[in-house]
This record gives sequence, C-alpha cells and structure tokens, in this order.
Amino acid sequence: MKKVTFTSFCLMLLGVFMLADLSAQTNVNMPYNTGPSTFTLAPPTLCSFNFFDNGGAAANYSNSSGPNSVVTFMPSSAATHRVRVTFSSFACESGWDAMWIYNDANTGAPAIPGTATTVNFGGGGWNTSPGTQTGNGATGALTFLFRSDGSVSCAGWVASVAQVPIAGCGLVAPANATVSTGQFNCLADAVVSTPAQNPAGCAAALTLRYSVDGGTPVVLPSPIPASVTIPGLASGAHNIVWTLVDPCGNVTVATVTNTVTVQDLVPPVISCPANINITLDPGACEQIVGYTVGVTDNCPFFVQGPAYQLPANFAAHGGGTAYTLSGNTLPGGVYFNLTNTGATPLSVTGFGVRFGNPAFGIVNAPQTMQVFVSNGATYAGVETNAGAWTNIGPAIANPIPPYFNTGSGPLAQLDLTSDILIAPGATKAFHIFGQNACVVFNYFNTTGPQSNGPWTMQGGPVSFGQLSNLFQAGATSAPNIAVNSATVTDPVPTQTAGLPSGSTFPIGTTTNCFVVADVVGNTSTCCFDVTINEYPNPTTTLACNDNVQVSVNENCEAYVTTDMILEGGPYGCYDDYIVAIEGFGSGFGGVTIDNDAIGETLQVTVTDPTTGNSCWGTISVEDKIPPTILCRDVTIMCGAQLPTEPAPAVSGYQEIVYEGLNDPLDIPGGQNIDLTYEFDYTYLPVGTPVQDVDIRFTCLDHTFTGDVNVQVISPSGTVVDVFEVGGCGGNFPIDTWFDDEGVNAVDCNGLDLPRILPIFNGGNTLGPNLFNVDGEDASGIWTVRVYDDSPVLDGGHILAVGVSILVDVPSVDPADNCGEVDVTYTDTESGDPCEGLIVTRHWVATDGSGNSAACDQNITVQPLVLDSVACPPAYIGHCGDSSDPDFTGWPTVNGNEITDEDNVCNIFVGYWDKPLNDCGNGEKIVRTWTVLDWCTQTTVECVQVIKLTDDEAPELVCPADFEVGTDFWYCYANVSVPKPSVFDACGSAYTLSLTSTCRYCS
Repeated sequence: MKKVTFTSFCLMLLGVFMLADLSAQTNVNMPYNTGPSTFTLAPPTLCSFNFFDNGGAAANYSNSSGPNSVVTFMPSSAATHRVRVTFSSFACESGWDAMWIYNDANTGAPAIPGTATTVNFGGGGWNTSPGTQTGNGATGALTFLFRSDGSVSCAGWVASVAQVPIAGCGLVAPANATVSTGQFNCLADAVVSTPAQNPAGCAAALTLRYSVDGGTPVVLPSPIPASVTIPGLASGAHNIVWTLVDPCGNVTVATVTNTVTVQDLVPPVISCPANINITLDPGACEQIVGYTVGVTDNCPFFVQGPAYQLPANFAAHGGGTAYTLSGNTLPGGVYFNLTNTGATPLSVTGFGVRFGNPAFGIVNAPQTMQVFVSNGATYAGVETNAGAWTNIGPAIANPIPPYFNTGSGPLAQLDLTSDILIAPGATKAFHIFGQNACVVFNYFNTTGPQSNGPWTMQGGPVSFGQLSNLFQAGATSAPNIAVNSATVTDPVPTQTAGLPSGSTFPIGTTTNCFVVADVVGNTSTCCFDVTINEYPNPTTTLACNDNVQVSVNENCEAYVTTDMILEGGPYGCYDDYIVAIEGFGSGFGGVTIDNDAIGETLQVTVTDPTTGNSCWGTISVEDKIPPTILCRDVTIMCGAQLPTEPAPAVSGYQEIVYEGLNDPLDIPGGQNIDLTYEFDYTYLPVGTPVQDVDIRFTCLDHTFTGDVNVQVISPSGTVVDVFEVGGCGGNFPIDTWFDDEGVNAVDCNGLDLPRILPIFNGGNTLGPNLFNVDGEDASGIWTVRVYDDSPVLDGGHILAVGVSILVDVPSVDPADNCGEVDVTYTDTESGDPCEGLIVTRHWVATDGSGNSAACDQNITVQPLVLDSVACPPAYIGHCGDSSDPDFTGWPTVNGNEITDEDNVCNIFVGYWDKPLNDCGNGEKIVRTWTVLDWCTQTTVECVQVIKLTDDEAPELVCPADFEVGTDFWYCYANVSVPKPSVFDACGSAYTLSLTSTCRYCS
C-alpha cells in the first residue's frame, strides 16, 4: 500500500475502483526531469500498467519536478484500441503542484482540462483526482506531465493503465426460455442460446461469460458456442446475466440479461398392480383384497408443518439480552446456520421474524426484507462475499403483529420465493436484511446453538448492510425467528372408482381407478380389475344340522345364516340360499331373530332356489351375555340415607379441605419450605370433565405476603399460578377462596374476602386463571403447592388448604342386552364408626336368562359432630295431649330421629321437663335436651318449649228425648229433667243451666 502523508497543503481524494485479474502488470513511475518516456500495452503478455508518481508506490513525489517529467501510454494498436487510465487515489499540494493530461502521444496534443490553477505553472492542470480518462486522439494514447514547486511534497497518486476497444461490441440478449425439469429429478439441465454479437464476430478477441442468479461467473470457451447447457436449475425463474469482457484488463464491454424459467412439466408416476383374479372357497360370497398403488414424482411433494420458534422463548427487547443493531427502523442484517436434526428432509418455506419494542421505533407494515441462502453450508468466511449467496427474497412482512415481551407469540411472516430443501443432518446458512426494519437478536458474543423441534440454529454476526459492513466480525448473535417448513412426501393417489385396499370385494369384476396430482397440478391415472369368481361346481345335495345353539349379541339379536345350518358340502355362495325361521320369516343368506326367540327352539329350513331342494333343522336360542353394572364409591355423613343405586350421579362441587393445619412456611435459619398438599379425586370416573376449580387458602401471620406463592397442579400436570404477587409487601392476611367467578380485590387488604379472583403474574394482575384446567380430567390426584420464594425468615403458618371441583356425572343404571334386570345387594361393615365406617355394598344384577354381573360399592360413612344435630322445634298441643317425644319430636340428624332406644352414629339423647301453669288448666313444659357424642365424650344442650293449651269447650252429652203425661185434673205436668253428662279435657270447673221452650202449648 502506498504511503499517504497529509499536510495542510495536500489534497487527497479516495475512490473505490476495482480492477481484478490483470494478466500482467508493470509498475511505471512518473519520470523525474528525465525527458519523455513511452510505454506501450502489448497483450496478452502486457495488459496493464500500475502508474505511480515519481516517488513510487511507497514514497511522496519529489519537489521541483519540471517540464521534462513526461510519460506517454500507447495502446497495442491505434486502429483498434484506446488507452484508459483510472486513478484510485490522488494527492498533491493545492495551488502549487499539478498534473496535465494530453489527449495523444505528446504534450503538443490538446490537453484534457483540469480545474487547478497554480502559482508557478498556470492553469488547466489537475490537483484533484482525474478519475478515469480515455484517449480519443489519433493514436489513442494519453500523455501525462507533472510539475511541482520546491517546497511541499505529497503522497501523489495510484492509477491503473489499460486499454479499451475503439469499436463497440454489443450483445443481443437471447430470448427468454422455458424448460422442464428432468424425468427423474426436480432440476433442469437447460440448453440456452448464447447472445448474438453486434456486429457479428466482434467478440473474437473478447471473453463471454454468464452467471445464474448472481452466482459465480462461468467463462465460455473460444470460439463462443451457439448454445450452452446450464445444469441443475431448480424450479422457478432464473436470471442469466451475460457479460462480454476484454481479457486484457478485465474490462466489461457489454452486458445483457435473459430469463430461464424451469417448470415441472413431468407428471407423477402412478403404478397400479396387475389385474387380480381370485376363486372363492366353498360357501364364500366375497373376499378381502389388499393391494398397493405406488406413486413417485420427480419433484418433492410438501406437507406444511408447524412453525418452530428459535430461541424457543424470547427475552424482552431492551432487557439486556435482546437487541436491534442501531434501532428498530434502521438497516440491519442477521446471519445464521440452520441444521435439520430430524429424520426426514425438510423444505424451508419461510421465516417468522420478530421486530422490536416500539419504544425503540415503530416498524410499520409493509416491510421489504431481503433473504439470502448460502451456496455452501455455512456463513463463516463468506459473510460479505455476494457471490457465495443466492437471493431468495424479497419477502414482504405484512401485517406486522403487535410486539410481545417474552415467551412466544405471533411474528411477521416472510414467504420465500424459492423453498430451500435441507436433508437430515445437513446445514444451510441464511442472511435476512431489512433496510428499514432490523430483526431482533440475542447478543452475548458467544450465543450457542438454539434448538426447537427438528431445527438447530447457530447464530452468526450482524451487519449494518446487506451482506456487508459487519458489526464485530466473529461475534455470534441469535436472531429471534421462527422457521416455517414442509415435510417432503410422495403425492397421495385419490381413488376415483372401485373399492379401497382391504375392502371386501363381491363376486364379479370391480374396476379400481386412481389419479394422482403433483404439487403443480400434473396428473397421472391408472386402473386395474379385481375379479372374484364363485366356487365352481357346488353340490346340489343339502344336509342340515339337527340342532344349533345360537346365542344373541349385545343387541339381543342374532343373524342366523346359511352356513350355521348347512353341513357337508361343498356349497356355493351361502347368500344364494333361502333361510326360513319359524315365526321370523325368510331371506337370502339368513334371517335376524331378536329377544322374542330367547329360550325357544325354532325350526329352520334352507332352500336352494336353483334346484328347489331343501333341508331343515332346529336352533335353540339363548342369551349368554351378562348384564352391565357399574359401581361408584360414595362418601356420606353418618345418618344420611345410604345410596340406592350402584353408580349414583356425581354433581355439584366436590370439596376437600384440610383445616386445622399449622404448617410453617419457614424453618429456623431462614430456609424455605416447599409444601405440597394432595387431594384424592380418584373416586371420580376417569374422563370426568372439570367444569370449575376453586382453591381454598389461609395464612394469617406471614410478615411479607409478596413472597408467598400458591399453585395448583392438575392430575395431567397443568400448573396454574393461583397467588403470586409482586406487591403486598407487608403482613396482609390471606383467608379466601380463589375463584374465577370471585370479586376483584382492589388492594392487599382484600385478601380475606370470601371469594376473590386469582392474583398472579408477579404484579397484582387479577383475573380468571383457574379456567386453564377447565375441561381436563378431574379424576386423579390434585396437588396444591405452597412455597416462599424469598430466603429470609419471615415466618407464617398455613392454616387451611382446599380444592373444590365442579363436576356433573350422570348416574349409570344396570342394563342388559335383552331387557330388564333384577338388582339386589348385601352390605358388610368395617372400620370404627367414630373414625369413619366403611359399608361395602355388593350389588348383583341378574337378567331374565339368569346371567348376572356384580360389583362392590364402598360407602364411606363420615362421623358426625354435635353441630350436625338439630333439636325438635317447639310443640303446641291441647290439654290431654301426650308430651311424650314420640308426639312432640326427638332430635334429628340428617332427618333421622335420635331416640333413647335408637341412637344414630353414637349420638345419644336425654331430657328433663319443667312444667309451668297456663291459662285455665293448660300446661307449659320447658324441655331441656342433652345430646352426647359418645365418640368425643362431649355434650350440648338445647331447649324445646311444649304448650298444651286449654282452648276447647267442655263436651256436653244431653239425655235422650222422653214424654210425660199431664196431671189428671190439670193441663200441665211437673217434670224432673235428668242432667246431661259433661267432659272437659283439662278438668276445668263448669256450670250447668237449664232453659226450656214450649211447643204445642195453649
């Protein structure tokens, strides 16, 4: 590299001009006051010069360069070529030193004017870079003069000298072509015409080359052939760029482009088996036939699979792990290797990409993203080599889903213009670049492989430019993407006629036809016949079994067929014979009987309709299938009625609560305890769906509520956070049911409400959460996990934990295939009534044929507590009524009376009465009941008031009617009237009075 010196008097302009593959290069320094020098290009051995100032490649030029500092460059032939000089750097003392360029072989030729004016040498020179200059004088030469004063020297220049043809040589683009893939693969070896030359033959001394889709150029031999074969083109459109190059200086003379489109025009190959002929065995009417239809295709057939996010969980953008390069809406590119770790080939069809937190710039749709795939297996070493990559974009991101913070979620989708097939164990590299949208990546300098599903991604560097301008080359970052891919399979044929493989084929010929279509719609068809021949020459002699025992099926039916009745043979197709059953009709091949035939012996006749010959026998019909019966264990309180069915309905909330706990959340020393509580719901039938779940939890004395965490774990393993808060830093009592239908506890003081919403996600986020287990199987062991996630001693005790599950399971009655069943049971008891009595009820179901089935139902009878006992209500009667408890009422438990002769669940009762006077001869009784729990030796008392009221009048029974005569001398009589009898229930005093009336008195 030429040394460059900067001073306040030197002006330097750097360009970026690339010349490659120079066949031979000779260094030429500007003469220093030694007179003109001439250098002539002489291809092919001398195609260019490196042209420096008189200081050469490394030093500054000299002061006091005079008018004899002149050099001329001549083309190889003035008739065909001109000299072209290209400056890649230029620096001289502004206003004092300059270069003059003349458009021919000496300084007497016209100058190519520059903009410089010097103090000592006048104007018209160059003290800024001349760029590229081409001679167009008579000789095609260029002559250079350099003048410098006697003081400041600068870096000078670096230039390359080559030649270009005088007469242009143009190319005429070949016509666009469409070719088909190969017969046995999905690639095309395309025969493409080479470009025509204008004028014809002008490229004789030039080189023609082509590149496919920006790949490495291929140089054609000389003379240029009329056509070339481009091998291995995949389906789709391909850009072919033809470039005519002067080999002397590698100068591009002309460029044209045409398109080769590769289409899959090859239909899939479908292979049907040869025709199948089968002769049936005696009596057979059909045959199961299996066959295989083969399909192959030259191009892969893809079935779209799920998207796999890499990394599987995203970190928050801006949280110290996930970044964009300079901001969400600035240029940025990511590199990564993608390895198929699965067992089948996979075709990458697109990517999901993650754009960043809107706080760093909002990425609006649509966004055009460039996507490149490597021509090799890795990005390493070729990150900025455009020839090592193929553009399979652009891909349009539209819509762009809202940003999500962590985990997984919807991504902006990029569909590729060409799918990329990756074999098992193979790797391809990708580069995704957005001019106005940078993909989020995880940056750790050493980000390791990220795996999810069949894919493993090794992140690479990131770049400010498209395949260029790397940020920290060698550092690796993991882009936040998802891989969309399809599985490679063969097309599946569709049957258009006949019966599927494995079907039962009837007698006769069945034609089976199939069609198959490949991914682009090419179709192929094939057909074959399956011929089923009846058994030849069957006997016409019929022989019937004398008696056949027939058992009905689960529907209490039996299909009595020809082959059940006939014996001997060989016979033809049994379906061709007529079967007739006494009382049930007749039919070809058989007759169905039902429960009306159970226990009967029926005559069956078989007739050959071809000959009229027949025979007969009998069938005895039985039901041998036992009934079905299901038992469910139940738990009841002592005193409740025992279940009256083996599998009663289970409905409502099934609640299990552990109360009276005193389990510490911390142990001395500040270690945390992780407590789990199991709740056994295995008594529920397997498959019982959860309708709702609520969680009971009580902890009143923990000094920092914010580090208490409660989770519920379903039998299937689903974990739901029930209580996990970031606030509630003080000692707030928790005494509640967590319920999706509960209220919103607006602050930490609401944690002792009867029912509140779950609080979860680390920040007082209240809302339904337990619904995550709705619909799961309720049967099994449910677990509540409680832990303190802060390693400090802040005490606290768990007082209650519970689970309540809402279910609705209908009852299951015993049933039988043939009708009603008789259900009986016997009981045996075990266990201690004071601790929990087990009644094992043995159920037996018996059908009308005597078949039986049995199961055991365990009935857990939980002991009562005194609070379950209800004293009798107040009693109001009448004087004379009995005050015995048989009339006034005994204490009850679950509706069952507890008497002094018949205790219930070890609960005993006694009483004493205190009588009080009432109005009249009525009575009030204050009855004090004493209830004893024999299991716990505890008692309770309650009071019943009994009132026997004197509220009825005495009962008066008058004497019978009688007659008396008048006195002999008078028309009247003195009569002695007998007293009526009187009864008063309360024994109260009474007064009798007599009144009379006269009838027929004169």
